[in-house]
Amino acid sequence: LNTEVLGAADVMLVSKDSILAAASNTLWTAKTIVRQSGATQSDVVAGNYTLTANTIDSLSGVGGQVDLSGLNISANREPLAIQAQGGELQLHSQQSMTIGSESGQVNVSSPKRIKLQTSAGASITIDDSGIKLVCPGVIKVQAVKKGLVAGANITPTLPSLGGSEVKSYLTYVAKDMFGEPIANTEYLLFMEDGTVKSGKTDAQGRTEQVITDTPEEVGIHIVGDEHKGFTLSFEDDK
Repeated sequence: LNTEVLGAADVMLVSKDSILAAASNTLWTAKTIVRQSGATQSDVVAGNYTLTANTIDSLSGVGGQVDLSGLNISANREPLAIQAQGGELQLHSQQSMTIGSESGQVNVSSPKRIKLQTSAGASITIDDSGIKLVCPGVIKVQAVKKGLVAGANITPTLPSLGGSEVKSYLTYVAKDMFGEPIANTEYLLFMEDGTVKSGKTDAQGRTEQVITDTPEEVGIHIVGDEHKGFTLSFEDDK
């Protein structure tokens, strides 16, 4: 066993085979301790294993589970980073797994894709194309208010009211997939002469009334990526 004193506060222990420490001994220094191995390094503990950074007087943890854990890694003041530089990072649990925060929010981010999946096949995938829901059974949405609508185009023909002297009237009514009016939402109307009219729907989802001398095809676009699967009806009364 070779013992080399590198400085006033740093001590290095070097051995060609192994270093044995007796029971109840403590390796302590006022500054820095570095452990390094050229191959595999293993820590085997019969009881609980605790890694603590800085001073922690009390820490309840998520749901008070820290005191019950067999392995406790804690950082009191600074962030705690766990990184896999050369491969993937896997977290597995034989039973349930809880990820939470005592007083802040939980952020999950990825530059490509985030996917949550169960063994039965149900999944939620978030990527650049949007959010994809896969369900082998029935998807249940329970909320006080639902709004799942998105932009689309339609080009119906204005109804004729008889002779050429009678003008044509048209008012669109936009509703989402649940039958609720799409209120206070911007829209575009594309006229046959190439002009474009814009406006906002009222509280009942109605557009402005379009009046033409003869029946025309009028296209409509509901503005906003959040509107998908909406339906349109029209009112042809004055």
